[in-house]
Amino acid sequence: MNIRVHTPPAAEPLSLEEVKLHCRLDETDVTEDTLLNDLIIAAREHVEALTNRALLTQTVQLVLDGWPAVIELPRPPIQSLASVTYTDYLGAAALVPATDYYLDDDNEPARVVLEYGKSWPTATLRPSGAIVAEYVAGYGDEPTDVPQGILQAMLLLIGHWYENREAVGDSKFVAGQQEIPFAVTALLAPYRVWTF
Repeated sequence: MNIRVHTPPAAEPLSLEEVKLHCRLDETDVTEDTLLNDLIIAAREHVEALTNRALLTQTVQLVLDGWPAVIELPRPPIQSLASVTYTDYLGAAALVPATDYYLDDDNEPARVVLEYGKSWPTATLRPSGAIVAEYVAGYGDEPTDVPQGILQAMLLLIGHWYENREAVGDSKFVAGQQEIPFAVTALLAPYRVWTF
């Protein structure tokens, strides 16, 4: 199983102004602004990886080697399912008819489930990466669509990274610094999607 972002979000959940306010920075410094913008992207990516969620609207592709009974779609919430395609051993790609399956988004993570009486194609698949489910995930297009707890965790994480620009070290506390603050982990805990 491989998950890849096909189309990243058009914006970030936090603005530069919000981050500067949180870090208590009043001055305009291009170098610092560049650093903060990079930290915003890194914080979003870190939070998405830690929670197994997509924050803002993005197109995701799930790549599988073979047909499972149901296809679990990582990175909820799922907005829509665009397609399920497969490639046979000769390299010919084909689309699974949308009438053969449905999106079960009552579960989290959402699942692609076969309609009654339908089955996945029986063609001999190429050895790896034969199946691609493409879907749109994320809370929405606007930063205000992202839950406040996640935004607050991102602010704390960015503030921590801004103040501690070097690696912390092997121990939990080095010269008054610490690894990712407990508050970040605590704020993200309710949003974490567990996959098995």
